[in-house]
Amino acid sequence: MEQMSRPKKEWLVLQRDDLRIIPTDIAEKVRARKDQMRREREEAQTSEQKIFSRTNRLPSHIFVGTLKCGICDGNMFIASGKNGGYLGCFNNKRETGHNRCGNKAMVLMVDVETTLIGVLKEKLGDASTYETIAKKYNEIVSRKKGAVPKELDLVEEELSRCETAIGNFTAFIAQGNLSDTIVHALKTEEAKRNNLKIRKDYLRGQLEDKVYITPIVIKRRLESLNDILAKHMSDANRIMRRVFPDKVTMHPPCEGRKNYTLSGAVNLYSLVKFDSVEVSVPSVQLSELNMLSFNADVKKGATLRSSSTLD
Repeated sequence: MEQMSRPKKEWLVLQRDDLRIIPTDIAEKVRARKDQMRREREEAQTSEQKIFSRTNRLPSHIFVGTLKCGICDGNMFIASGKNGGYLGCFNNKRETGHNRCGNKAMVLMVDVETTLIGVLKEKLGDASTYETIAKKYNEIVSRKKGAVPKELDLVEEELSRCETAIGNFTAFIAQGNLSDTIVHALKTEEAKRNNLKIRKDYLRGQLEDKVYITPIVIKRRLESLNDILAKHMSDANRIMRRVFPDKVTMHPPCEGRKNYTLSGAVNLYSLVKFDSVEVSVPSVQLSELNMLSFNADVKKGATLRSSSTLD
């Protein structure tokens, strides 16, 4: 007997929950998660996030979107999926003609990740890191809170004007315009500059005496690197973009150097998490804090994200 497909409207549907292989509640959770992932992919289609990957979806690696070419300042992206992914300059692989970057060098993403994680480990393991963050933080808050910062601003403004005047006088003399009047005016400005520097150092000393946060608090409230690496890839990537806000410059190999070199700056204050019950501190914008600069050669063949190497 020949079988024929009937229109869907003629189907007889009998729903038997007792025969389900996957319970209804679990199926609903899976469906909700799939919907969430779909929304995340749609959000990742914005122009700002297209640098993440060739598919314009979620970041495929923790540092994708934080790396730029040292030749053209273009984005570094996953140019090949072989061996876990090779990074290449977008403007070399995707552009043509005069827009094409001359950087043809490729590098394993795993080696870049391992190198940058090593940079973070080194900074986090250095006690002076927390001292630097706390000192700068206290100075910024003091500037916002007292009369001393206002006077310090005036002193620095006058010092800047004084430096400009000295530079002008020096250039004037260098052009052969030497006179007693000019020499006297130059000496007057130099004496004024010296007095302003003394006053500036004194005022800075007063600022440093006010402590709103200590290096110990900074270190205690810093988010663990292991915890960051254990997060969902998109969450970890978002954190790293705050840690490296100006992007890491990747300098390609050249004569005398066989592999990429990385340079940039990290803002570890972005990893500080405060509990309002445990400690109350004034807010400070990340852009106001000095970042810690670094230079590092990409290490080949290192093991990535081994828990024993991150402790």
